[in-house]
Amino acid sequence: MTGRAFILLCVLGAGSFAKEHPDFSVLRDSLLTVPPKIQTRWLKERGYRLPGLTEYLKPESTGLRLVGKWGRGRAWEVTGQDSLVFMSLGSEVAILNFADPEQPELLTELQLDYLALQARVRDSLLVTGRNGIDLWSISDPRQPTHLSHIPCFVSDFDVVDTFLYFVSTDTFNIYNIARPASPARIGFCQDSGEVVTATRNTSVLLLRDFLAFIDVSDPTAPHQVGTYGGWPLAAAARGNLCCATFENPSQPEESWFDAIDISNPAAPVRLARLDDVSGIDVALEGSYAFVPMQIVSIADSTHPYLVGEQGLGGMKWGIWASLTLSRCLVASDCVGLQSVDISDLGNPQLDTFLLRADMAVDAWVDGDRAYVANYRDGLKVLDVTVPASPVELGGRMEDGSWCETVVARDSFAFVGWWPRPTFRTVLVSDPTNPQEVAGFSVPSKPEDMVLRDTLVFGAGRLRFYAVNVAQPRESVLVGSCVTGDATSAGLSLRDTLAFVGNFVSQVVSIADPASPAVVGTFGRGAWNVAPRDTFAFVSSGGVIVYSIADPSQPHAIDSLSLGPSTYWVEPVGGLLYTGNRDGVHVVDATDVHNMREVGFCATPYSVKRLHYSTPYVYASCWDAGVCIFESTQVAVGEVTPALRKRAIGLKVLPNPAADRARLKWAEPPGWAASFTVRDVLGKEVMRLDRAAVVGRTVSLDVTTLASGVYYVEAAGQGRRESVKFVKR
Repeated sequence: MTGRAFILLCVLGAGSFAKEHPDFSVLRDSLLTVPPKIQTRWLKERGYRLPGLTEYLKPESTGLRLVGKWGRGRAWEVTGQDSLVFMSLGSEVAILNFADPEQPELLTELQLDYLALQARVRDSLLVTGRNGIDLWSISDPRQPTHLSHIPCFVSDFDVVDTFLYFVSTDTFNIYNIARPASPARIGFCQDSGEVVTATRNTSVLLLRDFLAFIDVSDPTAPHQVGTYGGWPLAAAARGNLCCATFENPSQPEESWFDAIDISNPAAPVRLARLDDVSGIDVALEGSYAFVPMQIVSIADSTHPYLVGEQGLGGMKWGIWASLTLSRCLVASDCVGLQSVDISDLGNPQLDTFLLRADMAVDAWVDGDRAYVANYRDGLKVLDVTVPASPVELGGRMEDGSWCETVVARDSFAFVGWWPRPTFRTVLVSDPTNPQEVAGFSVPSKPEDMVLRDTLVFGAGRLRFYAVNVAQPRESVLVGSCVTGDATSAGLSLRDTLAFVGNFVSQVVSIADPASPAVVGTFGRGAWNVAPRDTFAFVSSGGVIVYSIADPSQPHAIDSLSLGPSTYWVEPVGGLLYTGNRDGVHVVDATDVHNMREVGFCATPYSVKRLHYSTPYVYASCWDAGVCIFESTQVAVGEVTPALRKRAIGLKVLPNPAADRARLKWAEPPGWAASFTVRDVLGKEVMRLDRAAVVGRTVSLDVTTLASGVYYVEAAGQGRRESVKFVKR
């Protein structure tokens, strides 16, 4: 069973379950088998509208700033021009140089704020899109320059000459992009579908059970003129020829390739049919059509024939080929970019795998490294010394395995893996080449883990356990107990208690790690439970506050709805960072009976988990990789544009600071009259007067401050300026 027939069988069962239980994670699992180009249609047919998946445009961020991201996710599409190759990968587009096909060079990874399902290139212009369409100059492919943005959600699009074709909200659009810095819509008509391919005269739309042909010979007045029946998967057009693949959903074994004459798009004519050739992308190069991964000769379009084929792994979403480079490149969801040598077209050979990646489901930060559990692609190690530009150092993966959680310290990372052994120790002293050095099976596959001193605490389905890692190469199970059923458990610790997000969620005593025991229950399911003082914040649709003054009898006392489902809560001082279906929200929870949202930043995809490591919040965003955020001036007065022009350049040195620091400014020497230190909620925690000033500096004693983010506000001569610093 292959292609769409397999897809439909998979998603119909899962989709009905999702309707009965409107859980985004269930729906998301169903989408794993749905081709990116038809995901929107699939959702609409089932009545779903989810941020990040349907027609949703990114709102303005407040109180939270995206610092940087590592956007690798599943591989969606690949396209190219000459020796440059563009790979849509999660929420980034990787640009590679294939001048030497044996040693391709990664030039840059262009980070986007949406899943980069589609990309097209024309001369020195790159077009990317999904939650909007962006145009980039690639005159220097190492440093693409953003030119413009079109705020329209798209599933697919095509570029021919200076025209951009796409469908958004059931409207077919034509934009003139001759001036890419200011694209202009010049024509439109009411038509649905996905623009999968276009020629100078005809644009081809893919719909559920037919292809539609739009006459674009006059770009100011496009109109549908014809259709071609069947269950199309993909199409590519050139001149008067359209090559398309089809499958019969009621007969899984029935698939075919059609060569179609579209010289008169009002009456398309089938020239030939080739059975048992099918795929969800088609690329035309020379006298050949490439379908992942089959090569069809179309030198005589009335008699196409199969030239060669090669079996490849993964769900093959996209394909591009170059006869000049003797390479066919295939984008295969979790496998990444597969490079196939086609110097012998009759016998294509898999050459190498590039840019392997998958879904980021957990992250742990230790010093200047971030460790990412990347599901089917195993463990990834990132250098986050410069958070704005995370760099992948190395990783460890194993075909046919699933990596779901990770913790790390110094030279060792401890990873929850499946299949057995489920608890693995990885030596990361050389982060470019992590090596598994030990492993054993804990009572159930870890869904989440927390490292404290020499113990790793883990939560899995029906089980909680403690592992002694004092000797990392000889880790030992200390104790375990039975807990609730969990398909995506979250785990938090406070003193001698562990809080497990389960169905139902529970409180576990870890006073004696050899004999952990359930001492309380929350009576409801949750993705995670995060304690703070005598309260616990439960992510269960929204944020529910429980009193845990008596851990044996937690009871709900208040709640806050943040709109889209909340999957994770991370308390930091008086703030809550929440991972939601639409992004990261910041909540002022100083008063749990009067919680209010004070910040938000959208993410390219739903947030799976959050991890706080001063002063940044790391969000694992499924297909979109890992996003790194920091708080801005939440509840602190904003500096007006007029004052910003008169800024005197405040600095705190060193930053971060452990005990003492100096506040410096440029000029004039006697500018400031008062100094106030505030926390991220705007609460005053320290005040200094003019007497503390020596020249252009003032000394700050921060030994009494708790670790976290603070702002020093200086005022004088009718001006006010503030600067952020971190207390270690």
